[in-house]
Amino acid sequence: MWAVGLCFVVWCAALAGESSAVVSIGNENAADQDVLRGTKPMDVEGLDPKLADVLTKYYKWTFGGSEKWNQIQSVRFDGLLHLADGTARFTAFKKKPNYSKIVVYLGKRDRFVLSYDGEDAWQLNTTGAGAEPSTMPADEAKNFIRDATMGGHLMYPQIEGKEISLLDVTKVEGRLCYQVEVKLPTGEQIISCLDVSDFSELSQTTVNAVNGLLEKTIFSDFRYLNRVRFPFASRMLSDGQTVHTVEMQRIRTNLGITPWMFKRASVAHMGEEAVEDGAVDLFKEPIDDVAWKDGFGSSESVPGQTAFPDSNDKSQSILDKLDKLSSE
Repeated sequence: MWAVGLCFVVWCAALAGESSAVVSIGNENAADQDVLRGTKPMDVEGLDPKLADVLTKYYKWTFGGSEKWNQIQSVRFDGLLHLADGTARFTAFKKKPNYSKIVVYLGKRDRFVLSYDGEDAWQLNTTGAGAEPSTMPADEAKNFIRDATMGGHLMYPQIEGKEISLLDVTKVEGRLCYQVEVKLPTGEQIISCLDVSDFSELSQTTVNAVNGLLEKTIFSDFRYLNRVRFPFASRMLSDGQTVHTVEMQRIRTNLGITPWMFKRASVAHMGEEAVEDGAVDLFKEPIDDVAWKDGFGSSESVPGQTAFPDSNDKSQSILDKLDKLSSE
């Protein structure tokens, strides 16, 4: 659904030395742009009838069906990332078919950026002197690219090599749901749990490529924006323990986001994409296209300062290690 990359991480990249190499996903990967552009979304033809029925209702209730989904080209998310010892503000961008970018704000000036432009998965940590974008480590890139597809893993059932099956009914937070298992062409496995009554995606479970641990993200506080359903809250558990929670503050669609914004060269203009109050004027956005969380609208940043983890420690993803946040 809307794995912004913080479940990702994803919301997920370990710090590494600078590199100019490109992390390529290859044509066999379900996230490849040519594959996605050549595949019809929401196509349930030939699937098991029960699975097809569940997915069709999920598409209708979550995305408003294909007609409404075709009208949405990009989404911007603004929210708060709550960790064990502090909170960081973030902005995330998604664009069809699989462009993805996350900017985590560290205090008032510094940022940590994760981005994928369809070919190149890169990151940037501005806390160091002369900071430059660097290539994500391979396993971190695997996590990030896996969750980059706009609309999620159920959006394209007919991708060659992808397998989707309906498992037993189970419960998530006391709510009965269908378990839908997705096996990607890369061998990665994701299990989505869809509520049996309104077909909202209550949870998503997969394996972190960095540490091999099972990660489960539980979604809640669902709201509609232009007939498309978004979760405004999520909680990610790793090995049964809560790692972080995400609180969406504002979600906006079709802001004129371009593919260039996801490339390394875009770091020179990061300040422009982070504007909050000015963003409405910058993108000439109609106010009724904004989903707000009650009480949101302040342009003040969340105070916080981060001591970054050891860049040589590859045992955890970056957001699992950002445990030094503290109030200024």
